Amino acid sequence: MLFARAVTFVVAVVAVVGADEPIIEKKCEKNILWTGGTFEWPCVATKSIFKNSGRYISKNILATRVAIYKDDAILVLPRYKPGVPVTLAKVSLKDKNCQASLWAFPCWSLQEEGTCSALQNVVDLFLDPQEVLWVLDTGVINSLEQPERKCPPKVVALNVKTGKVVKTIDLSGLTSSASRLQYVVADYNPDGRVFIYVSDAASRAILVYDVTSGRGYRVVLPQAVTLNCDRRDVLYLALVRHNDGSTCLLFTYLGSSRVFSIRTDHLRSGNAQGKIHDLGVKPQKIVILGTDNGSAVFFRYEGNGEVYRWDSITPFVAANFQPVYKNSYEGSLPTHVVPDYRRGRMRVLESNFPDYMQGTVGCGANHALILMHTIFVTILSLLYVRTRAETLETIAQWSLLEFALPNDRGFQSQPENIVLTGIEITWNRIFVSTPRLRSGVPATLSFFPRNVPLGSSPRLQAYPSWDWHGAGKGEINCTRLISVYRTRLDRCDRLWVVDAGVMTSVDDFMPVCPPKVVVFDLKTDQVIRHVTFPREVLRPDSLLTNVVIDEVSAKTCDDVFLYMTDTLGPGILIFDGATDRSWRIVHSSMFPNPDQAIYTIGSDTFEFLDGIVGLTFSPRLEVVYYQPLATDRIFSVPTSALQAGPLPFGEQLPVTLVGRKSSQGLALAVDPRDDTIIFSPFTETAIASWQQQTNQQRILAYSPEKLQFTAEILWAKYDNGNIWVMSSRFHKFFLRRIDNRQINIRIMRLKVDNQALVPTLSNQQIDPYLQFYNNTLGF
Repeated sequence: MLFARAVTFVVAVVAVVGADEPIIEKKCEKNILWTGGTFEWPCVATKSIFKNSGRYISKNILATRVAIYKDDAILVLPRYKPGVPVTLAKVSLKDKNCQASLWAFPCWSLQEEGTCSALQNVVDLFLDPQEVLWVLDTGVINSLEQPERKCPPKVVALNVKTGKVVKTIDLSGLTSSASRLQYVVADYNPDGRVFIYVSDAASRAILVYDVTSGRGYRVVLPQAVTLNCDRRDVLYLALVRHNDGSTCLLFTYLGSSRVFSIRTDHLRSGNAQGKIHDLGVKPQKIVILGTDNGSAVFFRYEGNGEVYRWDSITPFVAANFQPVYKNSYEGSLPTHVVPDYRRGRMRVLESNFPDYMQGTVGCGANHALILMHTIFVTILSLLYVRTRAETLETIAQWSLLEFALPNDRGFQSQPENIVLTGIEITWNRIFVSTPRLRSGVPATLSFFPRNVPLGSSPRLQAYPSWDWHGAGKGEINCTRLISVYRTRLDRCDRLWVVDAGVMTSVDDFMPVCPPKVVVFDLKTDQVIRHVTFPREVLRPDSLLTNVVIDEVSAKTCDDVFLYMTDTLGPGILIFDGATDRSWRIVHSSMFPNPDQAIYTIGSDTFEFLDGIVGLTFSPRLEVVYYQPLATDRIFSVPTSALQAGPLPFGEQLPVTLVGRKSSQGLALAVDPRDDTIIFSPFTETAIASWQQQTNQQRILAYSPEKLQFTAEILWAKYDNGNIWVMSSRFHKFFLRRIDNRQINIRIMRLKVDNQALVPTLSNQQIDPYLQFYNNTLGF
């Protein structure tokens, strides 16, 4: 029963889970199917005009490539044949009937044939981590029947969120009349410059364009890349990312017998001579279908509907090719595989395009956007690292906490019973939460100045005053503070304090007051809002332990949503600040797993059976991440589902399994600038990060001494985005093994520019304490 704590996460490569693994499905996460092209037209007259003029022939529409952005799939519809009204469209992944209608993307005016500021014939697209969609337009329409050049070839960059064109790159200076442009990739240099790479199959070249400087050039590939290739057919590109942040471009012709790669820093420098690596012989012709935005490449053999996954950090040999998917119906073939981050899975676009090419599709080509039956999981797989604890800057530290007690003997302090569970950072103060887990906690919310000497042990000042902490001397007043686990600061400099209302929660769990939220204005330290909850959203054993403030759609300081974890009556409480309404959402993923309730930190083993407590939020993705303490999994749910109100009877919460961990943990955070997940596994006593869109993994800090039971990680907006960490050695308090001669509680800062990159694996002494792995995956 127990201590409330926030759960952590362990870093990431895409992996495949066996078919016997449970999969958490959204209600409408079935296959998205459509035939030909059924559009949502601006009006009936527009459809009639297009149809009567021959500019809309449904059976001539074929989707070949896709990018997933939140709840939309953006599709490439090449103008291979006449009658394709738009060459870039989107379908919603949220349609309740899971049936796809096509919408022009970003708008109809950008699709006009013969208008060179519009799109003519899009053949590929690439969505980068900065939410920019790069679209390759060859400028040639009706390319399968009577090719007609309408405009010069170009790459158009679209802000995928707004649909606005942010850049147009004319490629005519880098191409010839014989050029056949097929694939586009965007890549960011470490200094922030963006480059695009375009394959030109006819000229055996890769076009490289520095978008920042406006300079482009051709990298002509050696003749060896066309070995055993009767003709220069299809030149595939795939960008793979390594753990150290570097990127490589893989390429191969369909008819070639070999696969090649080149580091992108060589491409960016314009010096590719002697830099191309031969990765190996293909067992047969392969079609590259996509990547996981990390090191994994998905492909199929020509004419075969089975998809294989190859991790490019391993040798290119058949023993490393893992089958992960088979086409959903006879005659269909996958054309693209992409990550769907919101659902934590890979998606496959497939169609019966061989029938389309032969003109035998009847009413139109059959399309499907399918979620793989593999789970897009995050692990830290067989990763051995050595980093320095010196990267952690200790702000404050204590063997046992000490308060600046008032001149009132009624307040009793038993330091061996007092543990920090949460911190919050402002410009001039650091707030700390000390819930009443056992007796002898004088104040449950305190602060100390930020300008204390580094490594000092400041005495804690009760907040806002000792009058609010009468529970510390046995005087229960439910309008005051009883037991606080965590607080959060909003953009209006107001502190939202979640009070569990429970005394001695570890020993005998005494609810003395209803849970509540108290909001303080930090400019005046006065209460400006008081939130209580209706009885129906609470449980007899409710214990509110964590909170997230969602200000994405807020128009005023009060117009926010709060998401709060109930750890012992597992669920999430939602509070709508605009209407003062509250409700509870429950899902089986919020309950503890008894098989994961035993923990190991150093030489200590202990047991908790706690439900949901880890909670963090990505404002950009509008997703909440959470997990119980007793689990090896992390889950996510869209904020739109939480904000929709109580679930109707029989409805399921659209929960996604994000990934698995190497050990349990407590602290979990998101860097809102790029949605990097930051976490701390208990057993490994480390701080690590995983950038979902690039799959970049980093070990930020490691210390068996300082990082025992990391209870809080914060991305500090009031400290230039530095990462703050609080460790408490709670397990030793819980087991009554605390040694007051040692430092037990620490608040630390990890400066961004001091983060330690994951080292390479070669020539390292293996440290047994740093064997991060996931022993549940059988590969």
